[in-house]
Amino acid sequence: MCSSDLKMAEDGVSRALEVAGMPARPCMTGDLRVFGAIERGSAEWPEEEWLTVYGSEAASIRDLMRREPELARPLHPSLPHTAAALAWALEHEQARTVEDLLHRRTRMAFLREAAAGQVARDLAPLEIGRAHV
Repeated sequence: MCSSDLKMAEDGVSRALEVAGMPARPCMTGDLRVFGAIERGSAEWPEEEWLTVYGSEAASIRDLMRREPELARPLHPSLPHTAAALAWALEHEQARTVEDLLHRRTRMAFLREAAAGQVARDLAPLEIGRAHV
């Protein structure tokens, strides 16, 4: 969530209170930082554009790629995302299916549909998200 999203939410709550005839109160979350938030251009800001969505967690993904180099290769030549991003989503973001990984966690399916389709086929043998009996 960016600061404009937070401002819209604050405005929405203020308007709802007004319409309901309830007293307005000061915003309690105005100074809170969203988890993972870092300042653009700070020393923590990732050089790799695709890692910027991970904010302060980008360093952990980069460390994972250093520890396990096989996870550092791009999943497809036309996409920057690596297996480390998928491993991170499975372990830390509760991703459960290939669709979740490609649509919601990395957005690959929206960026390059054909490439994401190939990645999905490559991941199929791993049976991510399938019930095991």
